[in-house]
Amino acid sequence: MGDVAQGYRRESTMASRFVRLYNFLATTLLSSLILVVGGHYFLELHNPRLSAAKVDPHVIDIDPRAYQAMYANHPERDTIFEYARHDRTHFEPYIHWRRYPIETKHVHVNEQGVRTTIKRPNPQAKKVFVLGGSTVWGIGASDDRTIPSFLQQALGGEYDGYNLGETVYVANQELNQLLRKLADGDIPDYVIFYDGNNDGYAGAYSPAVPRDPQNLRQEAAAREQAEHNLLYRVLHEWIEPSNYAKLLWSLQERRVRLWDDRIAEGAARRAKQVVGYYEAHVRQVQALAKEYGFKAYFFWQANMFNPRRTPVAYEQDILKSASPVFIETQRQVYYEAKRAFEGREPDGIYFLADLFNEVAEPVFLDWSHTSMEGNKIVADKIIDSLQPVMRR
Repeated sequence: MGDVAQGYRRESTMASRFVRLYNFLATTLLSSLILVVGGHYFLELHNPRLSAAKVDPHVIDIDPRAYQAMYANHPERDTIFEYARHDRTHFEPYIHWRRYPIETKHVHVNEQGVRTTIKRPNPQAKKVFVLGGSTVWGIGASDDRTIPSFLQQALGGEYDGYNLGETVYVANQELNQLLRKLADGDIPDYVIFYDGNNDGYAGAYSPAVPRDPQNLRQEAAAREQAEHNLLYRVLHEWIEPSNYAKLLWSLQERRVRLWDDRIAEGAARRAKQVVGYYEAHVRQVQALAKEYGFKAYFFWQANMFNPRRTPVAYEQDILKSASPVFIETQRQVYYEAKRAFEGREPDGIYFLADLFNEVAEPVFLDWSHTSMEGNKIVADKIIDSLQPVMRR
């Protein structure tokens, strides 16, 4: 009986230890879960701005640029950026992404991902494609106040303009888009490119690979890791929408410093590559123009980092908050582009990077995008440059 009792006591002790271990693990797990979930909501209560924030800083619900100086007297400035709530892209071969349709008061994008240009062309109108990044697309502008719409207003019903701009596009994507149009038999009479900032940003700063579409390498690496790592995929899907991730995005200063340290050297070399690749882009498009019978013109765009521009008050704040390495890389691109493209009008190349140097009123929403008034200044300059050749 003694052996039986002793065995029973051992089993009872083991069971007791197991129960205590189970209770400890269950309590720890439950407490951790409560802390994690509670922390998520605490962050939102402590900082309400996080509730509107997205992990992707390019897609936001309430855009602070709506409260820049140029919108001070705009009666509907709160709805100018309303499209951002519905702004999504899908994969598109060779051009990588294109917008889904959008229908808001100020922004309309059709099933092909093409934004509305306000126009009333006649049946014999000459077709004009306008290609570029988000400045051409019209960030912060209503449909009637994008660069293509201003061009259309100036050109009149004899011309039929199309806004083929898309956010973050570099020249390589624009060329592929044009090739697709030509392959489909959609042949323009004129093609206008308004470029420079996206190529300079992607090529000289991030990902610091000339001629590369932005962020595709990082996104491809993340997808590859997710495909081969179930735990990574689960954590990514759980963590990305959380306020913890949003908080990390709001504390990017250290990430920026680490990136700047990594790519600070070689800015001049990469800037030269960026401009050299754009020279090749011009030659390639001109060869297509000769083959398909259209005329092509190239305009190198302005940005706030121009070393020859005196910034207005709010621009000084933007410049102070920007990475010095970022600013320097874009200034190197400016110097290279100025050397390469200034005075090249006979070749169909127009250097507009100094366009706003003497403009005292606010024209920049951020370092790259122009206001609606800025869009009109750009369109007027393009018209002044092209009227002698387009009216022949």
